[in-house]
Parts: sequence; structure tokens; C-alpha cells
Amino acid sequence: MTENTGVFGTPPGIGTSEDRSQFVVKPEISKETQSVRDMGGGSKPSSDRRLNSADTAPAGGGSVSLIAAIPFSHVPRDLRIAMLGCALVVAIGVVLAQHNTTFASGQFVWITSYFFHTQDQFWLIAAVALLTILALAPLPAATPAVLGLARRHSRIIVAFLAAIVVICGISGRHFVFDGYALSLDEVMARFDATIFSAGKTVAPLASEWRPYDGSLTPNFTVPIAGHAGVISAYLPINAAMHALVGTIADPGWTNPLLAALSVVLVFVIARRLWPGRPGTALLCALLLTTSSQVLVMSMTDYAMTGHLALNLLWLYFYLWDNKKGHFLAIVVGFFACGLHQLIFHPLFVTPFIFDILNSNRRRLFFIYVVSYGLICLFWVNYPGLNLEFNHMSPGWAGGGSISYFFHRIPGLIADPAGSGLLMLKNLLRFFVWQNLLLIPLCLLAWRPVREQQGIARGLQSGLIMTIPTIAVILAYQGYGWGYRYLHGVIGNFVLLAGYGWVYLSERAKKLELASARSAIFMVAAFFAVGSFPAQSKLARDFVAPYAKATFALDHAQSDIVLIDALGGLFSEDLARNDPFLRNSPKLMSLIRIKDVDLAELCSHYSVSVFNRDDAIFYGIMENSDYGKGTEEMFAKKRALLKQLSCGTPFKR
Repeated sequence: MTENTGVFGTPPGIGTSEDRSQFVVKPEISKETQSVRDMGGGSKPSSDRRLNSADTAPAGGGSVSLIAAIPFSHVPRDLRIAMLGCALVVAIGVVLAQHNTTFASGQFVWITSYFFHTQDQFWLIAAVALLTILALAPLPAATPAVLGLARRHSRIIVAFLAAIVVICGISGRHFVFDGYALSLDEVMARFDATIFSAGKTVAPLASEWRPYDGSLTPNFTVPIAGHAGVISAYLPINAAMHALVGTIADPGWTNPLLAALSVVLVFVIARRLWPGRPGTALLCALLLTTSSQVLVMSMTDYAMTGHLALNLLWLYFYLWDNKKGHFLAIVVGFFACGLHQLIFHPLFVTPFIFDILNSNRRRLFFIYVVSYGLICLFWVNYPGLNLEFNHMSPGWAGGGSISYFFHRIPGLIADPAGSGLLMLKNLLRFFVWQNLLLIPLCLLAWRPVREQQGIARGLQSGLIMTIPTIAVILAYQGYGWGYRYLHGVIGNFVLLAGYGWVYLSERAKKLELASARSAIFMVAAFFAVGSFPAQSKLARDFVAPYAKATFALDHAQSDIVLIDALGGLFSEDLARNDPFLRNSPKLMSLIRIKDVDLAELCSHYSVSVFNRDDAIFYGIMENSDYGKGTEEMFAKKRALLKQLSCGTPFKR
């Protein structure tokens, strides 16, 4: 089969003709017929007359309304069943998720439940209604001439989609998030990027501030003996990419650029999988572009956008299926494993590596296994190696990086008693932050998966491995726009949806497939004018109080601001500082300062206290769901401040 030219020119071959059959879906019909099918023409050859107003006009030439001239049809039966099935499952999930998650104003609940009730529930109900209507109602079945234009200029269109992603990411970073890093994951990415930009891999901590290390720096830092320095506990590649982009532009452009790269890569991969179907490749790019999760997460500093881009880049090189391609895939794998958490990328690649074994290429399988073994071993040992490089000693028990790695795992394990409902809400949130046809189209890939067409089984297996593993280890995401722990495998969903569309186009009638295209455009319009603007505003409304409070804290007149976090939802996260402590005032967590150090602090610096009332003033939600022990600890700290005559009220 002759391969079509991809976005960047003619793609490299995929090994021998025998090897190539693993990856490429080989059409068994003529190219002319295939072009019609790909654009929705069903099984009839391209000589069929296109249905338009001229075909349906009366012989007498009388005027006919435009609507009357357009044929209508239901979407194909398989897609209809998938849409109704998704709508039913989501509706049942919404009902089940009500259990034990009632949100009462002024009380703390897990943020997942809060997001479900305040951000997701309405849009889930809207999604159920829209999918049901699109499945049951006849839809316009005309074939617009613009589709032929789109097919001929697919590269220009995917470049346009990528540009939209960049623009949304950069503008949304300012208009949605005010440039603010809400979560500690984002804070630590900026924290480490600042350190790397200064040419260091650990920020040294001045001796006068070492007793206050725990109150000055966020929770997620590597324990260092004697508090000699600070660096986050996350792996460095995400922060390093931000630092690298920061040398030539705003480091906040990193994730918008990576998200745009993902759109291009998913298009290029789809063109390789289905060389004669540019329309399918455009559909894959459109599904990724019309994901609220992809766009909103690109406005942040989370590492998940990098996971998606590097996973797709790995798959792109893997599909070359030659020495150069596999070498580059392993190189990409090294960086993907070191993004921020080791677990994500290996879950993505494992099924594809075992596909190599199933094709009896044991030498290549061995190379991948050994390479990834060494890669994982390096990143497990990275914290200790980094400290050794900086002539510092680890501050954890055992002293070895492997013991530190396994010491952290128990803290990640989900509580079995609540993980079921928690994961249900996570998956519902993931669903409603994607294009609403993504999952229905994925379901149609069941036959390509069963028949082991191309990489369909590897894509599905990656999901089967990732979702249960995350449910056990990292079910609770805290903040997240969509369900970010599945962000790296959104490409799996999108490419499976491409397989589903190919399966549909080979079975459906011409009018039915044209109606399916109409459904795609309608869902895209729903995204553009409905869900995406609304979900962006919901994100902004939640983040804005924290951004306002941080702005006020950064402009306080005292030397030190103590964050009395009791009563303000996640107020302790407001204690954040430059890694080199060049900022003034210093923001410190009150509860993390030892009594003797608090007295020393008050004797040398002017101190103000930011408390619950201040947090509520700026719009941060109240949190009254804390244990008696926690309340007693804060009470003792407040009493000590009063005894020391230390700490003036925060000036708003």
C-alpha cells in the first residue's frame, strides 16, 4: 500500500510489510470509494450524486425552503446505541453520586464532591439530555461542500486547531486564572523552575531561616538533613521544560504549546493509522481540541499536559517501527517518566511493549524492558543523586532513594471505604469535561480491538491498566479541571474514537453517516458556546478568591505574615515563597512553627496574622470540618502569640 503524505511530509516507513500490518489499518476497497466513506459517503462509489437542494427541488422549479430541501436521517444504529448507553450510565452515575455527598455551605467536604455538586452535576444532566436528543431525533444529512475543502486542506485546518489551543491556553492563563497557581502541584512546578533557571538543582537555605523550613515551603519537598536546602519532591522534567521555555518566552506558554503539539501529534498518528482517511484524522484532532479538560489544563502549570504530549510523541516514534523510531521512543520515555510522578508513563507504554513480544520480536522486547528498567531505576534514585550532586545529605530514614520512594507510597493509597464513590465522581467529571461524543465513539472500537486491528488493543489495554491502578493509588486528585490523572491517556480515548469512526463509516448508510457528522458539529457547537465557556468561568470563580488573597498577602507591610489556616478551606496553601526567599513579606504557616522558634521570630521581625476572617473576606470558603486535636493546636499557637504580644491583624 502506498502511504499518504503526513503533516510534516512523507512519514517514515513502519518496518517490513509484515510488521506494518500491526499498526496500519489496510482498507480493502478502492481509493475512490474510500474517500467517499471517509467523508461520510457510506459504501456507495463517488459517482453517487451528492444530496443537496438541487437534487431535492421540484421539477417545476418552485421555491422550496432550505430546511425542506435538506434530507434528515437518524445517526447510525451502532452510534445511537452507544450514545443512549452512555446517557443511561451517566444518569445512573449522577444518581449514585448523590449518596453521602451533600454539600452544605460553610462545611468542608472533599473537593471532589464539591466540584461534583457545583461544577459537574448540571452539565452532566445537560449531557444526558443532549446525547439522548441527538440519538433519537432525525438530524440534517446533507454533505456540505466545505467537507471536501476540509479534506483537501487538512494540514491547514489542524494547524488552525493547534493555533486555537495555543491562544486559549495563553489567554486563559490570564483571563481565567489571573496567572495564579492554585494547587501545590503547580506551585512546586514554578518553584523548581525558578531554581533551575538560576542554574541550580537545589536552592540553598540561609541558616537564619532553616528552623522555619517547614513553615516557609510547601508540603511537597524532599527532606534534606539540617534543612540545608529546598527542592520539590516531584521529578524535574515538567519544571525543567518551564524553565527552558522561560529562557525565550513566558514560561506560562509551556503547557499551551504542549497542548497544541498534542493536537498535531494525534492528527499525524491518525494519518499514519488510516492513510486514506484524512477526515478521520481531522476528527481526532477536533475531539482533542474540543476537550475542556485539554484547554483548561493547558492554562495551568500541571505536568499532565506534558504527559499527554510526550505519550503521543512516544507513540508517534514507536509507529515508525524501525531502529531510529524505537531509539527516539526510548529517549522520549526517559523524559516522560521523569515529568513529575513515575507511575503514569509506564502504564501507557506497557501494552505496546507486550505487543512487540506477541509479534515474536523478542530482541526488541528485551531492549524495551531493559531500557525502561534502567529509566525507572534512575528516576527512583534521582532525589538522592540530586542531593549527592549538591553535597547535601538526605533527611529521610534509611538514607537511600529507594527507601524514600517506597516510604511515600502508603500515603498515596486510596481509602477503600470511600474510593468507589470517589472514583465514580472522578470518571463523571472526566466524561463531562471531554467532547460528549468521545466515549460513545470509543465504544464503537470494540470490534477493531477484538480483531486486533493496528494499535487498537494497545490503546484499550493502556486504559484498562491505568484506570484501576489510579483508582487504588491516586484516586483523590484534589484540584483538577476534569480528572487530571487520566489526562495522559486522553490520546488513547481519541485514537480509539478514530477506530470507532472508521468502523462506523464502513457499516453505515450514506445518509446515516451524514447525520453522524451533523451530530459531531452540534456537539462541537455545544462545546464552543456552552460547556467550555461555562466550565472556564467555574474554574475562574473557584480560583479568584485565592488569587485575590495572595495578591493582598504579597503586598502586606509586615516582614512576616503568619497564615492561621484554621477555618479557611485550603488556606494553608497560601504560605508560599520564592525558593531563594527573595520575596517580602515571608508567608509562613503558623501551625508548622515550633513554639521556641515562634518566640525568636517575633523578637526579630514585624509580624501580622492572616486568619479565617481574612480568608472569608477574600471569598475563600469556610472550613469547619476539622478535628478537635487540630483546633487545640491552633488555640495553643494563638495563645502563645498573645502571650508574646506578637502578631497584628492583617491589613486588608
